[in-house]
Amino acid sequence: MLQCTAEFTAIFVSLCAGMLAAAEPKPAPEIYSLVPNTGPAGQAIALRGAELQAARHIYFCAGRIVREAKFKVISAGELQVTAPPFFHPGVAATVVVQTAYGATIGIPASVLKVDRVLPQGQNAAAFLHVVDGGVVSASRGLLLVEDGGTAKATYASGICCVKDGGTISNLDHYFGLLFYESKAILQTSRDVLPINPAVRLIQVRQVTGSAGVDPYIYQTPDRPGDAARAAPHVNSVRPAQAKVGELLTLDGSGFLETTEVSVIGDRDFLGNKLAAFRIVSDSQLEIDLPEATRGYLLLTISNPKGTTVAVSRDEFDGNNRKDRPIDGPLEVVKAKIIIENGTGSRGYFIEKGATVADNCAGYVFFVNKGGRMFLRGDRGGHGQSVFYESGADIVRAAQNGGRHTLHEVESLSMSVVASPLEILGP
Repeated sequence: MLQCTAEFTAIFVSLCAGMLAAAEPKPAPEIYSLVPNTGPAGQAIALRGAELQAARHIYFCAGRIVREAKFKVISAGELQVTAPPFFHPGVAATVVVQTAYGATIGIPASVLKVDRVLPQGQNAAAFLHVVDGGVVSASRGLLLVEDGGTAKATYASGICCVKDGGTISNLDHYFGLLFYESKAILQTSRDVLPINPAVRLIQVRQVTGSAGVDPYIYQTPDRPGDAARAAPHVNSVRPAQAKVGELLTLDGSGFLETTEVSVIGDRDFLGNKLAAFRIVSDSQLEIDLPEATRGYLLLTISNPKGTTVAVSRDEFDGNNRKDRPIDGPLEVVKAKIIIENGTGSRGYFIEKGATVADNCAGYVFFVNKGGRMFLRGDRGGHGQSVFYESGADIVRAAQNGGRHTLHEVESLSMSVVASPLEILGP
């Protein structure tokens, strides 16, 4: 009888110990290193740390752009992570690991620790660690806010992490990810305003920082070695309406040996900007747009065989009349038409027999063989790009001063696509 009682007691004690162990809070994850810590998109990375076995999401954040990474759990101390697509070489992406028990953000050695009111001119740091007594009036990088710290989130931040007792404000104007503990203080610019529904609110049991983990540095994507067989042509663009930071996928032909992709949004006032890209195949191209791009787009894709400008059919059809097109993203100038003062279009496609002067307010011009363009520069000439076929008549006045960027190409074409070609964002 005593033996049975002793055995029962041992079993009971063992069960209780197991229950207590199960009830103990699991620790948050920790990042030790990324190996390698530089490479192109798609690179396999060994993310080493602790408590990684319950990983749910891995995020790479560069400025306000956040992209989720695919991963495989190797052990509690290692994840195999595939670097998500950032195509601009030199981009530095901070890594965040979320598990079932918490989230940790890699804190680089260059972190700016804020323990007092931060002067306005110092808020552009890539990472701000706001501790007790620290006040950040407007962030432009990632935020980790500790107990007693206060920070104002802005659209320029991609990820904010707030611990119990930390305060994050301006959430009616924030658009990124927010990891927060249960007693973090979340505020909008005015109490009557709700938190922006675009914010991804992620409450976790514990938020930590993994010190000494530098960002992953992106290199230029690998490119296929095959030569271009034809000039590029775009059949479709996905998604039809993209959010800021989303990649665009172009389907079509002639994307091998793509040398340049430029973009103009209808809120861009400084002309066309270069976009980073990855050649998937001759029929598919992925584009990583400049962060500030907004509105309806003109996309210009070039390879050694020629250049095409992609424009939305909805925008194009409504803005190109034979008599006098109204303002739009791309104006086609027909034969025998002479335009000296622009109609407000961002681009002009100049056909054979037509003449355009750069007094037009456009930012990019496409001149077919037999078309004529005057680069006078006295009133226009604010750094426009001019793509022209051999045989186009490009007349540059002496006072122009070389303010245009000229690209002689083998051929020019338009790719009119069905999708809106629109980037949504603040």
